Amino acid sequence: MTFYSTDYMASFRCIGSECEDTCCKQWAVRIDDQHYAALQRLADKHPVLANIVVESVVRVEDEENDAYASIEMKDNGFCPFLDAQQLCRIQTLGGFDALGNTCTFFPRVIYEIDGDIEVAGAFSCPEVVRGCLSSSNRPGLIEVDRQILPRDVGDAISNRISTRDGTCYEKHFPTVRDYFLQIAFDPMLTSKQKMYTLCYSSHRLSAQYNNDCGEEASQFVEQELERLGSKEIKSLLGERLEHYVDEEKLGLITVQSIFLIRSQHYQDEPLTPYINDIINSYVRELHDENPFTTEIEGLHQVYHRRKHAILDIARSQIEDYLSRHLQNCLLREWYIRFPDPFSYMLMLTLRQALLRFLLYSHPSIYKWCLEEQEHEATTLHKVIEELSIEMLFLFSRSIEHDTQFLQNIYSALITEQMMELKTCLCLLKGV
Repeated sequence: MTFYSTDYMASFRCIGSECEDTCCKQWAVRIDDQHYAALQRLADKHPVLANIVVESVVRVEDEENDAYASIEMKDNGFCPFLDAQQLCRIQTLGGFDALGNTCTFFPRVIYEIDGDIEVAGAFSCPEVVRGCLSSSNRPGLIEVDRQILPRDVGDAISNRISTRDGTCYEKHFPTVRDYFLQIAFDPMLTSKQKMYTLCYSSHRLSAQYNNDCGEEASQFVEQELERLGSKEIKSLLGERLEHYVDEEKLGLITVQSIFLIRSQHYQDEPLTPYINDIINSYVRELHDENPFTTEIEGLHQVYHRRKHAILDIARSQIEDYLSRHLQNCLLREWYIRFPDPFSYMLMLTLRQALLRFLLYSHPSIYKWCLEEQEHEATTLHKVIEELSIEMLFLFSRSIEHDTQFLQNIYSALITEQMMELKTCLCLLKGV
């Protein structure tokens, strides 16, 4: 068994009480029977744990998620096992042996391919985001020692496939993903060019390569990947993206609709205050007209005015962060969980559009760029980095981890007949 990881996850360490937003809150923490028993044994030795276990650890029946018990959060949303220093009492007193898989391995996302282990990182952890944005950005995965994990992976693996015994869809996954990663890490492409190339390529592949395909798709995949790798195709896609105009403003309308839903129906989410700040700043600029509830033209004008006001150096930094988010997604999410690669890429394009809108609309980033003469370039870079880290992990926690919300959007796109390549172009050019 060989272990692989992104460069930043190979050196990841939880910073515990120094973290600006602890992950030990507002989570559904499930415990399997083995670690439930270990927790009970530890509680027998430490009365401070025993009372919490009695009050906050409840038995559940959830065989699908291998759950034997669940930790109920306190009324303020925090884990009852956190001490005054925001450290876990279970880990402090018993190490990782009594911790369930969720607490032990988060923010690591662990997969297995043909017996080898891959470790990626979830952006819902600010330290993972910080590591990713400041890393050397080595392409793909590197071989690492198994000691980068707190303990044996056991049943903490999110998904596993065998290219020898799996379906045709699974068989070609490593090869197809390698192609996608080559695009995502190509230094000659902008973040939008990368995303459109991935959308176009996956759209072509999905015609015959999907979760219903048989072995007859193998030759098609090989031929299509060879064709897609040509310089002529990359040049053609670049020109098509450059000259496309989202005349109906479909991309921005889609973003407008989603953020309006989030601001009205998800008021307790940590991202919502930032969405409301953006809405209020747009309202002031449009003289009290709310662009999220009226015609799209006002939103279009203000958004693109703000985007053009962002300094080149800041725009380059933001686009680099969007590329790194894209790379992280391809490594921590397997497209084979979707019916076909294109379905995954379209949803990823939508998430990128939402994130791009948040970063370019961020009132503080806009303000700092307008005051650029008062600040040194290094100061501006650091400010944008910290603001982006905060926005990225809040976006991941609030939207990317809300699988039901994303499923509802996916269903809506199907209903509205928007599962097509044109939608990707609109999201990329309109936002």
